[in-house]
Amino acid sequence: MDFILRKIENKLSLYDPETYDYVTLLRLRIEYSLFLCLGFLWNNLDKLTQDERTKIFANLNNMPIGSAVAAITKLDCGQIKLLKGNINKVIDKYPAVRNSKMEHGYAKADSIVPELIPIYDDLVEKISILKNECDIIVVKNYNAQSNIYNGIRLPSDRNGEGVRWSCPGDIFETPEKNFPEHIFYIRISIIKLHPLFL
Repeated sequence: MDFILRKIENKLSLYDPETYDYVTLLRLRIEYSLFLCLGFLWNNLDKLTQDERTKIFANLNNMPIGSAVAAITKLDCGQIKLLKGNINKVIDKYPAVRNSKMEHGYAKADSIVPELIPIYDDLVEKISILKNECDIIVVKNYNAQSNIYNGIRLPSDRNGEGVRWSCPGDIFETPEKNFPEHIFYIRISIIKLHPLFL
């Protein structure tokens, strides 16, 4: 779990489960988790065909959740599979639940909550990056002269308080072999946070 998911969990503990703010936070928790998976799988982009990459790029600036789910499924094509077992069915189910229960007029909050909680629980149970302690690294720049990447590290246990980060280029280019397991890095940011989170 990273500091953002921990912060969402904390906010959930403060809201009444019968309110729409609670439902919004449940939705935010699932959608953030899905976009986190998308960021994690982004390195597999070069394994897709030009047409598949074009479809993903076309939606990137304002990506609907159905397109994000489709992109995650396509990008899960590397040596290390993120989606195992029946997790594809779980992530495919979410856009349908979201559209039927939340998009076209809210149902009662207490009828939505039982639909959303099991989806998130299944995601966490089957996708390790959602349950393991992870730091988020925002890469700010690359110094070609020194072959060093620089940025900000947001440790999972510091409530979003950043620290300076740098990494030699030869290590950064092959993170799956050299990064400690608790470090999770995102090279692009496509996550838009809901005002309730801020």
